[in-house]
Amino acid sequence: MRAFGPYEGKRRLVVGPYSIVYEYDAEHGVVSVIAVARGGPLFR
Repeated sequence: MRAFGPYEGKRRLVVGPYSIVYEYDAEHGVVSVIAVARGGPLFR
């Protein structure tokens, strides 16, 4: 799932009541967590 607004182009994962915005660097096999928020305020 893709994020919108200031995190446009990043990936989003929803786990229970939390939204997590992250990037994945396939070349290095690294996941970088950019933001975590309860509910959905990152995407409004």
